[in-house]
Amino acid sequence: MSVRRNLVLALFALALVSIGFAPFLVTLSHRVINDRVFYFSALGGALAVVSGLSLITLPIRARRLRTWVFIIAGSMVIMVAGGNASGELSILQELSDLQESLLLNIVRQAPRLTSGSTIVVFDPNDTFRNDFRRFGGSGNLMYALNYIYGKSDGSPQAFFCFLDGPSTLDNDTCTLKDDSIDMYANEQLQGEFAYNTIIAFMYQSDRAVLLDRIPADLLPDSSAAKDYNPEALIDTEAPVPERAQTFFSWKRQIYIPVPRSSFAMDFDIDSPNSVNLSGWRETEIGADGSSYRWSTSSDARLFVPLAPGSDYIIRFRILSFMTQALVDTAQLRIGDTLLPLKLERDAAGGFIYSADVPAYLINNSPPYTEFVFHSELAPVPNTNLMLGAAYDWLQIEPSTK
Repeated sequence: MSVRRNLVLALFALALVSIGFAPFLVTLSHRVINDRVFYFSALGGALAVVSGLSLITLPIRARRLRTWVFIIAGSMVIMVAGGNASGELSILQELSDLQESLLLNIVRQAPRLTSGSTIVVFDPNDTFRNDFRRFGGSGNLMYALNYIYGKSDGSPQAFFCFLDGPSTLDNDTCTLKDDSIDMYANEQLQGEFAYNTIIAFMYQSDRAVLLDRIPADLLPDSSAAKDYNPEALIDTEAPVPERAQTFFSWKRQIYIPVPRSSFAMDFDIDSPNSVNLSGWRETEIGADGSSYRWSTSSDARLFVPLAPGSDYIIRFRILSFMTQALVDTAQLRIGDTLLPLKLERDAAGGFIYSADVPAYLINNSPPYTEFVFHSELAPVPNTNLMLGAAYDWLQIEPSTK
C-alpha cells in the first residue's frame, strides 16, 4: 500500500475517533465518560494503528521481511491492548461487585416494602459520592431498586444521603430535620421525606446495614425522628422479589443465613454471608500483629444469625478505650434489652467482658440477632475523629448453665 493511501486511511481513522467523541461533547456531564467514548472510537483507533504500522514498515524493501515486521509489531500492539483491556475488565468487575453488594444487602434485609416507602442510604465514607462508575448518583440507585422490586413488591423512592456537602455527580445532599429528611439537588429542594416513610441503611465495611434507629449523632436533637419505624414498612416474612433471584451474578446469589449454634471472630474477619457490622472503623494492625477495630458510633452494631431455642454466653475483648473515662460507659444490648456485663482484666491490660444471653432474645430476632456495643466517644487528638473502644475478638457459645 502506498504512502498516500496509508495517510488517507490514517486521516479517515482519526475522523472516526473524532466522531466517537462527538456525541458526548454536547453536555458537560458526558464529556468524561471514557468507557463509552472508547467504545465508539475503537474502530477508528484500530484503523489508525494499522495505517501507522503500515507507514512505519514501508521503508523496508524486502516484502517478506516487511510482512513479518508488520505481523510482529501488530502482535505486540494487540498484546499491549489486551493487557490493558484485561486490567480494565478487572476494575469494572470490582465496580460491578460493589454495586451488587449494595443492592443485595438492601433486598436481603427488606424483601418486600410498603407502597410509598423511601430508601435512604447513608454513606459516611463517601464510597458512592464522587465516582460516577460506583453507581452514578441517587437516580441510578432508584432505577436499579425499582427494577428489582417491581410494582408488586413496593417500588421505592431512593437516594444517597450525603451530609457534609453535595456530591459531584448529581450535586445532591440531604438535611436531617426533626420530622423529615430533606433532599436537595443544585441547592433546590427535591422532596421532604417523613421519617415514618423512610427505611434507612448505613453503608460501612463494604455492606449496607438496616438501621433500627437513626444514629443520634446524625440528628439535630434527641427529639428528632421519633416516627422512624422501618419494621412497619418491611414484610420480613416475604420471599425476596422474583427479579432479585436472577438479577445477581452466581457469586452473589440471594443468601439466606444458616442459623449458627456458636460464633467466633477476630475483628478482621467479617464474612458478608455470616455477620454484618455497622459503626466500626476499618481493621487496624497493632505492633504485635493483632488486629482490632475501633468503634466510630456510640452504638456499634454486630448482626449474627444465631440458632434459636438456646441460652448463650457472649465474651469479647477490648484492647483499650479512647480515654480512661470511657471504661465505665461500656454496655451491651440486644435491641433495647440491656445485658449485665461482667469484667475481667487480663495480663496484657485488656478488658474481657462476658454476659448471659437468654434464649427469648434470640427467638425474637430471626434471622439476625442484633448486638449493640455501647461506649461513649472521645476525640482523637489533632484530628476530627471521634472513637470509642478498640475491639479485639468475640466469642458466642451455648450456655452450660
